[in-house]
Amino acid sequence: MKKRTQITDKTRQKFIDTFCRLYQEKPIEKITVQELIRETGYNRSTFYQYFKDIYDLLDYIEEDVVDFIIITRGTDFPTDIHDTEWLNKMVLVFETKKNYLAALLGNYGSNRFTDRLKAELPGFAALPEPFDKASAEVYFIYEAFYSGVIASFRSWVKYSEYLTSSELITLISQSFLTGLDSKSGQNMIQSLKDNAIKKSE
Repeated sequence: MKKRTQITDKTRQKFIDTFCRLYQEKPIEKITVQELIRETGYNRSTFYQYFKDIYDLLDYIEEDVVDFIIITRGTDFPTDIHDTEWLNKMVLVFETKKNYLAALLGNYGSNRFTDRLKAELPGFAALPEPFDKASAEVYFIYEAFYSGVIASFRSWVKYSEYLTSSELITLISQSFLTGLDSKSGQNMIQSLKDNAIKKSE
């Protein structure tokens, strides 16, 4: 039974890995089941044992990444954005799910998944929509900070041979966290903390 499970997992993984490679080369609309079975060497009925269609396969990959983030993040992630422990957890996510994220955050990935990733990654809960000038400033800085960090990790997935994970953390800390010491940055941090408290109540 265990051997059968291993074979099943291996087959599913081959479909996933092949899809991720193709998704880095073309939009999902251009990827077909026929192409996947040709690339993997399996037949069509085997594919349908695992997935309903190409979009179901994409959903499976996205959910796998999000589930791993939730497990990695845990319930005791740092509440101080200057604490690099949450960056270490992000590195673990990007290292472990490197092939998946290279596809999901690639040229043909969706902004919807990027927004979902930003909301789930270790750190603070997403801010509510702005309702005045002050909250808009906080919201915009939050977006710039987290979008910049994700963009850095996205590039690192592609070019990780040039920087170690610890070097990336140092680079991000020096580049982004310094700006958070400004008045606007401190306002953002406080708003994130307040929002995290509200969500936990």
